[in-house]
Amino acid sequence: MGTNPPSLDQTRLAKSALHWRVTVLSHDGRIHVYRQRNERYTEACTLKRDGFGGGGSVMVWGGVSQHHRTELVVIAGNLNAVCYKEDILLPHVVPFLQAHPDMTLQHDNATSHTAHSVRDFLQNRNVSVLSWPAKSLDLNPIEHVWDLLDRKANQTDFLPQTEMSTDMQPFNTTSTSSPFNTSDFIAKIAANDLTSRANYVYALCAVLGLASACILLYALIRSYRAQRYLAWLDSLLWAFSSSQLLLLLLSLSSVAHRPSYLVTTHIGCAALAFTVNMASLCGLLLLVFMGYALTFDTPTHTLLKRAGVCVALVLLVSILCSLVLARLRGPSKELHLEGICIIDPTEAGRSYAMAKLCLGCLIPYLLILGLLTGGCVRQWKSSSRFLSGSEEGPVFLAVAVVIFVCQLFHGIVLVRGAGMQQAGDLSYHERAFMHVSEFVMFSGSCVCLVLVLLLHRPCRESLLEVTRQLRDCCRGLGGRQTHRHIMAPHIEIADTQDYNP
Repeated sequence: MGTNPPSLDQTRLAKSALHWRVTVLSHDGRIHVYRQRNERYTEACTLKRDGFGGGGSVMVWGGVSQHHRTELVVIAGNLNAVCYKEDILLPHVVPFLQAHPDMTLQHDNATSHTAHSVRDFLQNRNVSVLSWPAKSLDLNPIEHVWDLLDRKANQTDFLPQTEMSTDMQPFNTTSTSSPFNTSDFIAKIAANDLTSRANYVYALCAVLGLASACILLYALIRSYRAQRYLAWLDSLLWAFSSSQLLLLLLSLSSVAHRPSYLVTTHIGCAALAFTVNMASLCGLLLLVFMGYALTFDTPTHTLLKRAGVCVALVLLVSILCSLVLARLRGPSKELHLEGICIIDPTEAGRSYAMAKLCLGCLIPYLLILGLLTGGCVRQWKSSSRFLSGSEEGPVFLAVAVVIFVCQLFHGIVLVRGAGMQQAGDLSYHERAFMHVSEFVMFSGSCVCLVLVLLLHRPCRESLLEVTRQLRDCCRGLGGRQTHRHIMAPHIEIADTQDYNP
């Protein structure tokens, strides 16, 4: 009598068990190293372990949620199902979950957690338990707390086992003076989570901005090859798009390191902040020139009729303003030392924050508002069309509004953070909010590139052409084999009435 072959589910479970037999993304279990013959006991191939007080260990248990935490429980000896029920679940977990009925318990597949007596105990008290698949990764959020606790413990001297459990008691206090305050760990994790979410959203915006910049570059080359020159407003628009693309590329330094910071020398960080401020000011001043051109149709001064002169003037003013901001930002000493790099640090003080808000938002937009008011007055007197009469008018209004909102938000948050920094150190949540405001400032560049692509007619035509070419290419790849041997017939009909043999 033959045996039935294994089912598909059994085969998949066997492969899964074989695949996850080796621990992944964890330091638990045995560590394998590549070595040559007779190198088994060399220092490079062995892991040093330090004991304290003659050996032994201290086992602790704790629970965290988004806004709450339990006490840190020091367990005497090993943890089994009876100890888990009587010393942890009954005095700590069940009262905590009864106070917060909307929560779910998440513990791993340790034998003390999955015992039948523990399962019955939790079911009798209506405790919701999150299922944990076998052989899965250890993605419990409390692992971040254990990591921070491990780092703190490694910074201190090892103590005997009897003193180690006594030294763990400060973790259960809520005093802010304790160096082992679990609430600080939870606040840092929540702040990093907020920063990471903002980083993911901005990364999507950056991808859209880079794709738009590539199509804009194609449109620029296409327009220049067709006309051999660019109109005055078109030149300013392309220069504005270039400044926004530069800002987008500079923002990748933040995307690559958040929620942490870029580590570089002070002079390198100052150069990065100077370039960011210069690119931002270039974009704003180019908007001022575009508003001037849309108001007066053509520049009144002879030099301003040349787009290259306008761009050079914008660069000069932007460099001077960026030098002023760099002087206020600092640092002025120890430029060769390394440290974390923050483009707009709150430690620079309110003077830098107010100067950044005025130079990077208020003054340029006051000029734009004055130009728009003058254009509306001219339109009312001459009964002519103002912004709606040109292709660049809708683009100018859209990008001006977007950059104003983003720069104003970042400037206000920076001034607020500088004031809080003078009153005291910023909390983790406030620093995460500063990161979000920085991403909002950079996202204005991405949105502007997309708006220029969609609202400017030549750029929109280039987008449609690229889309059509991609569609034709995909169709050609799909139908090349089907129609390869089909030949169109050619029939020729001749008139034979005038033919004489």
